[in-house]
Formats: sequence, structure tokens, C-alpha cells
Amino acid sequence: MVQRDHPSRNIIGGLNERVTRSRSTSIAHFAHSAFVASFEPHDVGHALSDANWVNAMHEELENFERNQVWVLVEPPPHYNSIGTKWVFKNKQGEDGVVVRNKARLVAQASKGFKLFQMDVKSAFLNGFIEEEVYIRQTPQGTFVHQSKYTRDLLRKFEMADASPQMTPMSTSTALDADEDGKEVDQKVYRGMIESLLYLTATRPDIQFAVGLCAHFQASPRESHRTAVKRIL
Repeated sequence: MVQRDHPSRNIIGGLNERVTRSRSTSIAHFAHSAFVASFEPHDVGHALSDANWVNAMHEELENFERNQVWVLVEPPPHYNSIGTKWVFKNKQGEDGVVVRNKARLVAQASKGFKLFQMDVKSAFLNGFIEEEVYIRQTPQGTFVHQSKYTRDLLRKFEMADASPQMTPMSTSTALDADEDGKEVDQKVYRGMIESLLYLTATRPDIQFAVGLCAHFQASPRESHRTAVKRIL
């Protein structure tokens, strides 16, 4: 198989050379880096610019919902409500490589108290407290949004002044390879698709349309770009 499909003269290194630990670790590092962000956000807006951190925030909110951490009530009189804030921290392996992005929604500390984050997943969910504690979401609840990212995205592709559409794709649209269609800049088209894929973290309503348009990144045509502009 080696000689027929891949001549030994084209192989870099010895044919019988064993894979060393350092080489396998390097491969694992690059394979894993595609699923985590390497930076720690300095605020929520920064976190929402990256799909990996958005996923980490969704995981935290899903933990709250699954474990029924709180009950939504009207604030009683004469009670002080505590604000909340997001805390972002990268977990690193023994070799210093980021292995997980952790986002935690915590009560805001005040009066000089220091806030520490333990390296235990949802530790506070393992017990109950006797005291009543009231915290503030917004009036609409606790949610993740990418409104600033969306505005920046529209400006980047000169679509900020475009007319809004009711749906991301027309029901009469039938995309195919369109090999006879006019070719468009592949780099720009891929940039549009990648940017929209980040947005699907909080906009599942465009996920199908974006996924369909993503099929044509290798050879995009004018009809494909028009469909992407419809999504924008």
C-alpha cells in the first residue's frame, strides 16, 4: 500500500520511525485547539465574539435550568437584590495547553469580599441553603445575545443599510452547484459563512440557511452570494 499509493521517497522521515510522545502531543494539541478558545474574555461583549465562549455560557445556563437552581418571582418588599456577573476562566492541562473554556454566572461580591472560582463543575448545586437569596436577571430573564457582533458583521460586509427580510431564505430558493453561474471571490464568501456560523450560536433560526450556503465554499457563485446576503 505504501509503495503503490504513496511512494516511500515522498515520506518525510524514516518509514519505521516510531511516533514520539512530543509529536503525538503536538498533534493532539492542534486537534483540540479547534474546539476551545485560547483567550480569556475581559467582559461579556468580548466573550460573545467567539463561538467557543458562547457555548461555555450556554452550558452554564443549561446547568441552571436542568438543576432548577432558581425560581423566578417578583422581588418582595424590603429585600435587597444581588446583581450577577460572568466570570471567564481557561482551564489548562499539565502542559499548559488550554483544555476547556469555563464560564460561570455568579453573584456580584460587595463590601470588599473577594470572589474565588473553584475548579469544580457546578459544586454549588450539590446542596441546599436555608436562607432566601434574591438576585437580579434582566426584566427579560438571563440570556445570551450577539447584537453588537451582528451590527459589526453587517458593517463589515456593507449590509448595514440593507432592507430587513422576514425569513433568512426564500421558500422558492433551490441552491445547487450552479457551475455555469458567475464566480465570486472565494475568500470573501468564506469570510461571510464563517462569520454567520459564529452567529448561529444565538440565532438557531438561520442555522439551516447558513449550513446550506456553506456547502458551496469551494466554488461559490453569484447565486450563492445572493443567498448569503439574504441571510444578512
